[in-house]
Amino acid sequence: MKLIVGMIVWSLSLNAQAADTCSYSELWSLPAWFSPGRSLVRPLAVSCRLNPFYLSGDFDGDGRQDVAVLISNHVKDKYGVAIVQRANNQVTILGAGVPYQGDDDFRWLDIWRVESKTRELNAQKQPIPNYRGDVLYLEKSESASGWVGMVGDDLVWYQGGD
Repeated sequence: MKLIVGMIVWSLSLNAQAADTCSYSELWSLPAWFSPGRSLVRPLAVSCRLNPFYLSGDFDGDGRQDVAVLISNHVKDKYGVAIVQRANNQVTILGAGVPYQGDDDFRWLDIWRVESKTRELNAQKQPIPNYRGDVLYLEKSESASGWVGMVGDDLVWYQGGD
């Protein structure tokens, strides 16, 4: 009886997570050097709720492609982004229950892309300040947006539109 109840609970939890669960073929599309099992600690998992669910860019400016991947924390029911540096497999979590810029849930994110660190950010033609490499552009459509990039060893947010 306990086995049947356990299987039902497990099945219900899978259905609740199905909206952002990745298929095997989606996970296989990640760069070969990136291993979600080694890079992400439970309860964090790769989320496929947006397409694309991961982006590649040289975020730390070392000439090697790093990866930014959408993640979910099913325990806290929160979403975020994990930025993984290829050189040392260092992971930085934005959201998914981990506060970043006063926000620990990036559920609002529905548009994202990688942009060059030299991209002009506004009408005044101001370059992104001192970013080491490529930057992530994060947006809630028809609302707020911003850029996240590395300055020194920290990820710094530059506010776009509101």
